[in-house]
Amino acid sequence: MEWRIPRAVEIGFLLCISFAVTNCCALEHEEAADAIEKTYIRIATAEASSVYPSVGPNGMREYSPDKALTKGSGYWSSEGNHKNEVVSWTGILTNRRTFNGININWAYAPGKVSIAVSFDGKEPFHEVVPFQDVNGPSAAFEQQVTFPHPIRLKAVRILMKNARYEYFGINLVQLVGAGNPMLRIHGGITSPHQDMCLQIDEHDDIVLDGCLASLTAMDGRALWKYNELGQLYNPIKNKCMALKDNIDLDGGTVVAQDCEQSYKYNDGRSIWQVGDTDLLPLRMLKSMRQGTTTK
Repeated sequence: MEWRIPRAVEIGFLLCISFAVTNCCALEHEEAADAIEKTYIRIATAEASSVYPSVGPNGMREYSPDKALTKGSGYWSSEGNHKNEVVSWTGILTNRRTFNGININWAYAPGKVSIAVSFDGKEPFHEVVPFQDVNGPSAAFEQQVTFPHPIRLKAVRILMKNARYEYFGINLVQLVGAGNPMLRIHGGITSPHQDMCLQIDEHDDIVLDGCLASLTAMDGRALWKYNELGQLYNPIKNKCMALKDNIDLDGGTVVAQDCEQSYKYNDGRSIWQVGDTDLLPLRMLKSMRQGTTTK
């Protein structure tokens, strides 16, 4: 159940073999029967860099960030008078999910808005939608911002600037789900006959083998999916990809393990992030193991 990674890179490792290959580890989304489009996923908690300091009769803040989590509960409002200041509203989910975009129901729309995300809900956040003009008919309206591609995240941050009104305000924030598509993981190694894909063979070994050969086998050996914990697993074998013993020395070894058992180590050995940011380009995979970032 092992696949040896032969080349160490800086403090991590590549999840594919790369010999001057530009597009290493390209991930292709396959059609999935359980893909759910236009599904709004609930955000668990929220925070903001600025909040209007008003307290209601019950002693609770009237314009707190979590007001933008539930329809009809009021709205979040910034403190106001921001001039050139950038104000942020951040929503955190319970589990990582994949999203196509975000719906923002503005109470007081900004002049410009940008979207940043975090895979694990922690800093740093990475910009996925640069600042763009907000062209609404009034202060209050609904805007949908579409991501450049499906993005897996645990937290989203809305950044606002160029105030058009005294305050920034949001009635409701909803993330647009992208379902749970199948993935094929292409290796950077070249072959004169066919592309190479990461797969689980008939012996449950993780190997880099021909993509066409995997289709001929007709057993789903080259298919991968994310579960809610951020693990990549083969839906046929129901086993997860993991860094063996959480060691990346000399490149490390990727193995197929029981998903529940590998997650219980609580060290990130079986948690993987798709490279959707400038820090991890070319749609590579990054292991989220503790102690060091591995690629």
